[in-house]
Amino acid sequence: SNTQVMRFAYAGTAVGSIVVTSSATSYNTSSDERLKNDFGAVNSTDIIKNTIIHDVTYKADETQTHMLSVLAQEAYEVNPIAVTKGSDEVDENGNLKNPWQVDYSKYVPALIVEVQQLRARVAQLESKGN
Repeated sequence: SNTQVMRFAYAGTAVGSIVVTSSATSYNTSSDERLKNDFGAVNSTDIIKNTIIHDVTYKADETQTHMLSVLAQEAYEVNPIAVTKGSDEVDENGNLKNPWQVDYSKYVPALIVEVQQLRARVAQLESKGN
């Protein structure tokens, strides 16, 4: 059975949870239609097209392998809902206290729209070829 190990709430309303089963963990964000104002289906977005992916390593661990990543300050310009702004404040060792952060899950809806657009375009091209 599902066991909720963590519940997140704001002003008494559940906004997320961590649920575990015997074989999986789910990290949930509220998505109940009763909690949202719906302005209609999105058929087009430039979020994916305008997101720049960088080849990076983290300065704190130069031994790690390269990874693909966005830079939060750039991502903010394209998909601000995915970014938590940081500050320039540093600790006594010169380390950033509040670095900018990115929630990559906020890119998933744009990826879904992008795949839907690509599928429609492929179907259109395939129908022209027949």
